[in-house]
Amino acid sequence: MRLLIVEPDHYGHHIMHLRFIIDEALRRHWTVRLLTTREAADSVEFSALLLGANGGVDVSIIQHVRCPSEPDALQLVRSQYEHYRALQQAFQALGENSCDRVYVGFLDNYDKAVCVLGSPFGQVPFAGLLMAPKFYHSKVGIPGPRCKFASLQLILFRRLLRIPTLTTIITDQEPLCSFVRSADRHKICYVPPPGVLKMTVDRGKARDELGI
Repeated sequence: MRLLIVEPDHYGHHIMHLRFIIDEALRRHWTVRLLTTREAADSVEFSALLLGANGGVDVSIIQHVRCPSEPDALQLVRSQYEHYRALQQAFQALGENSCDRVYVGFLDNYDKAVCVLGSPFGQVPFAGLLMAPKFYHSKVGIPGPRCKFASLQLILFRRLLRIPTLTTIITDQEPLCSFVRSADRHKICYVPPPGVLKMTVDRGKARDELGI
């Protein structure tokens, strides 16, 4: 299996998720290529990550696109399009035959554009991590600020799920899995945040210590 990982950022949850994905892919003896920005590739975090992979990861560069901190609707559309075009161009430079699967480490930067423009990966199957979907929060009773354009975002999300080459959307928001319509639920996968993925004690010992 030849896996292409798209991850332009090198901080916080980005590097944590990336480490888990790379470790598992190499454990399975897959070929791994990381598509990232020059800034991230030169960072201390990525240097340590690649060193730990013992040369098992090839690196290709994607154009850096800045994200507006609090975008209005027009800025969001522009940002999504610029991210999409940068990703599409980088993938075309690699060639559709360069990988068997694509994993997008932060699908939030591309999801709206992908809904409208289609997959930037041609016929190659892809999956991605969606970190911050808020359009459904009010419908399931999750408190928080009102989500702008929630109805439109829900329509786009359902359109995203209908893309044939999209195999899986990974989320750390468990309520999203039950919110999604049953016909689309097979494409949603709940994964806890990286900080709780590694168990330090076995289940029996944990139950004894908790008295349950």
